[in-house]
This record gives sequence, structure tokens and C-alpha cells, in this order.
Amino acid sequence: MESPSENGAHLSAPTVDSQAKDPSVFMLPPEILSLVCGFLSKRQLKRVRKVSKTWERAAVPYLFDEIYMSLNMADLRIAKLMILQFKQYIRTLIFSSACYTDMDRENFDKALSYEGSDMETDSDIGYSEHSFKLYRIARKNQEENLKTGLVSAYLSFALTSCPNIRKIILTDSPSSRSMSRKSLQVFEPRRSKICLLEGCVLEDNDHFPSAVRQSGFLRSGSHNPWRLILQALSVTDSNVSELTMVPVNNETMMDTSAFSMSPGELSQAKICFHALTKFRLTFAWDREQFSTDVDVRYIHRNVAKFLRRAVNLECLALIALEEHESVAHQSYPLHEVLGKCTFPKLKSLIIGYFEFTEVELLSLLTHSKRIQQLTIECSILKEGSWVRIVDWARASLPSLKNAQLNQLYGGFEDPWADTEYMDVYGHVGEFLFARGGNPFTVDALAKYHADWDAGRTRIDPCGGEIYTDICDRYH
Repeated sequence: MESPSENGAHLSAPTVDSQAKDPSVFMLPPEILSLVCGFLSKRQLKRVRKVSKTWERAAVPYLFDEIYMSLNMADLRIAKLMILQFKQYIRTLIFSSACYTDMDRENFDKALSYEGSDMETDSDIGYSEHSFKLYRIARKNQEENLKTGLVSAYLSFALTSCPNIRKIILTDSPSSRSMSRKSLQVFEPRRSKICLLEGCVLEDNDHFPSAVRQSGFLRSGSHNPWRLILQALSVTDSNVSELTMVPVNNETMMDTSAFSMSPGELSQAKICFHALTKFRLTFAWDREQFSTDVDVRYIHRNVAKFLRRAVNLECLALIALEEHESVAHQSYPLHEVLGKCTFPKLKSLIIGYFEFTEVELLSLLTHSKRIQQLTIECSILKEGSWVRIVDWARASLPSLKNAQLNQLYGGFEDPWADTEYMDVYGHVGEFLFARGGNPFTVDALAKYHADWDAGRTRIDPCGGEIYTDICDRYH
């Protein structure tokens, strides 16, 4: 139906959306709509939110269920706005340690040149000057945010204001918006142009070479991201149950200065570990900062004191890496980190790059009879036998559903005493679940090496070898 307007034009009368009559879409109970939204991606949720107010109410809790924070002021301000508006929905806090290294103009230009710009024209030089100016402003802001305690304050504000945060993810990956147009506007002085170059889009890679963005953690203990998170947890009444480290760069991702705490700091921070049910930590020893065995053992003991409080853990993953490539395969004593710890509720255990004895490992597993997943990789058995360990696991872990023992050293009988075992054929799992013989006997190892020498490898359903690097697999 149409009606004339005052100026003679005809306006279409509003029509009822045909979809509004569809009971399968618009008359579903809120619980069903919520379940549907739980299977959608963030991009899909953004579109669904625009359908109607009913769909918006169902989509918002999933669309704003996590916040991202970093050392950049723009990210902190965006996080604050999200908290003020959607704090009841936020369940995950992602904190990035990505920062900007201290670099002079000469090295900055070298980094730009390395990435494809030779600085031959006036336009190139102007580009370099502007990029370096933005870089220095960004780095200065990061340093000030740390020195003034602003980052720590924002973390505490998030944990205090969002009662439903249960998970904290520490990453060294920068946000896609870390150097976006809005972020650069925060760094730039007022009334100044965003960019001096005509047609510039201010993408991250166009202005800052990747060399100036450090994917690791700051060296100062008071500025270490782990320390900041532990301090925020210790001064707030939060109910976080999962702490997870998800590193991207396994070469320079972290050091252990966060654990070199004084007794008072340690006592205050470890309180939060009692409530944890999931804990994943990939840590490295910085031999330049902690150069003696005494320093390393001190840090080991501090990690152990934290984990000793975590009696309610259900999932534990510990990967210990050496920070410098020259000694990247060095392993560390498991008993110094987990020697006196007991985890009666543990269901999943992942350990990598450790050394231990048969007695030490079985002592840990004896207190964790509920284990459903057991993964031991890149580790050394100093004393004992892998044969007895897997025999015990098969007989004593009735809930075990998945087991991977890969890239193992030591614990083999002659003539295989110095062998390295990589379970590319799945023999460990076959034995543990009663579908094959013990893979670590002398006869089994002989057959294994014969298969290896013949080039026979196990292929997974997606193609490629079944074995992948431990850091890629669990992070």
C-alpha cells in the first residue's frame, strides 16, 4: 500500500520482514539461540548481532567474552572501554608482552632496508624519518606505561571489574591493531597529520620493520609480564582457574626473571595458585642473566613453591627450553621443579625438555592415578628403564586414554643404551592400550631401528609425518 507525501512523491509503506514470520528463526527460546551462537566465529557473531535485538542479546556474550591488553596505550584504552560496557561477559584476558626494542636511526634504517626499502629518493628518506618518529613515540609510551605502573593498574582493574574472568593467556604475539590508525593517533601529538606521505595507509609492516618489534619479554624483573600478572592476581580477589603461556617465537620468547622473587613477594603471589585447575608454562633459562647453577636452582625452587600450592590442578604442561640455540637441547632436573608436588586431581600431564629418574617420575605419577593424557617428550631418563615405566603405566593408570612418549633418551638396555627414540610408528600407544608389545625391549628396538633404516615412516590421515615439534603441538 502507498500513500502520497506532502510534495506529491509516493512513499512505500513499511512492510513486515518475511523472516519475522519464520518461527524457526525468531521464536526459538533464548537458551537455543545461545547454543547456536556458541558455534559461530567472531566475524559471524558480528553479522548475527545486527539481525534483531533478540539475536543481539544471544550473540553479545560470545562476541565480547575476551579482552586483549598489551603495553600499548591504545590497547589498554580499548580494553577499558570493553570492560566498562561488557564486563559481565568477559571470561578470558589475553596479555601480550610484545614490545619495541631500543634502536637508533642508523639501525632502524638498516632494518627498513633489509625489508625492501633502499632509501634512495627524497620520498624514501621522508618515509624513514616519519617511521622513526612514530617508532620513538611508541617506544617512549611503552616505557612510561611500565615505569608508572599503568600496565599493572590496568591488569588489576580488569581482574577486579570482571568477576567472570577464569582464564589468562600470556602471549608474545602483537595484536593486529597494535599499530593501526587509531593506535598511531594515540601516539601522535594533537593536530598533527597521521602520515607525511600521500596515500599512506599506516599498516604495521609499512612503518615499523619487524626487527624493532621484539616478540619476547622485557628483561627487567619488575616489568616481566609473568611478574605483572602474578602481582595483579595477588592483589585482587579474582577466581582465575587457568594460566596459559602461548609463545610464538621460541627463540627469544621469555626469560625466568618473573620467578626470581623475594620471599615476601613469593608468599603473596603464590596464593592464587591454589585455585588453579589448568597451568601451562613454557619457560627458558637466560644464561646471561642467571649465569650460575645457584641462580638456576633458586628459580627452580620458586617455580616449585608456586606449583606446590596448586593441589587442584587438572591439567599441567611444563616445557623447559634453553634460551640460546647453542645449548638448546639441554634438559633440566624435574625433581627440582616438581619434586615435592602432588596433584591428586590431575587428568593431563605434559612435560618436555626435562631429565629425571624412574623413581622420580613414578613418584609423581603415583599421586595422579586419574591421568587421562600423558605426554613425555624431549626428555632424558638418567636412571631406570623405559620398559618398567610403560609397564607400570599400563598396569596402574586405568583412566589413561591418550599417551605419547617421544624423542626419549637414556633408559635403554645394551646395545641401544645411547639411542634416541622417536615414536613415529605409534608403538607406545599400541602397547599402553593392549594392542602390541612393549616398544622398549631389546627385540622391539631392533625391529624399530630396522624399520627406521629402511625408511618406513608412519603417515597421518592429513598427509606428512606423524611427528611434529613439541612446541608447535602444544602451543
